[in-house]
Amino acid sequence: MTAAPQLQAPGRERPILFSGPMVMAILEGRKTQTRRVVKWPEWLPPAQYPDAVHGFSSGLPRCGLFEDGRPVKSFGCPYGQPGDRLWVRETWFADPPNDGTWSYVQWSGCRDSKLSDIPERHRGPESCIYRATWAGADDALAWRPSIHMPRWASRLTLELTDVRVQRLKDISEEDAIAEGCPGVECYRNPAFTKLVTDTGVLPQEEFGDVWRSVYGDESWDANPWVWCVSFRRVTP
Repeated sequence: MTAAPQLQAPGRERPILFSGPMVMAILEGRKTQTRRVVKWPEWLPPAQYPDAVHGFSSGLPRCGLFEDGRPVKSFGCPYGQPGDRLWVRETWFADPPNDGTWSYVQWSGCRDSKLSDIPERHRGPESCIYRATWAGADDALAWRPSIHMPRWASRLTLELTDVRVQRLKDISEEDAIAEGCPGVECYRNPAFTKLVTDTGVLPQEEFGDVWRSVYGDESWDANPWVWCVSFRRVTP
């Protein structure tokens, strides 16, 4: 039997992309979970996907092939494990101060001003503007894509508290709310334990609408396996 791969101790830091509405939900304390589609390795046939999640269901932070409860060929969540941290990338704009100590005018006059030209002391969230919370006209600034955000510009750091694997549509009401989808104008019937939809939208339904708006109807209908990542906001 092949020796089980060594699991890396928690404590790593990784970037993660979030849209503007999801950034707002995190800032307001409404979002403490995110779901991302599992990208299965080529060596694992689709028929074995259900068996591959046995590691997580047994308390091991791995998916893959197992023998005697041990992972012999496996992979972990690309977003980390409990104890690791994620720093959020979002749409932004560099706005360092013009304090007279550096060539700000020359820097800002360049069409593609290089971030490396910004002095080290001005590289931080306090020198950035973020689209999610920008109150001005949306086209007033030349926004930089979230994928191009460097670590120093990130204003949100998240610590992972739990990682699971499940089917997308298996999301519970509680988890949908933790995803930032509380439902719309729903009420709870005392005769039932679940929300009813006579006057609104269930949290799971709202989550489905959000997912389809980002990934499309086909992704929702496919009901893929997803990483369910829970987190809490921390001070960097």
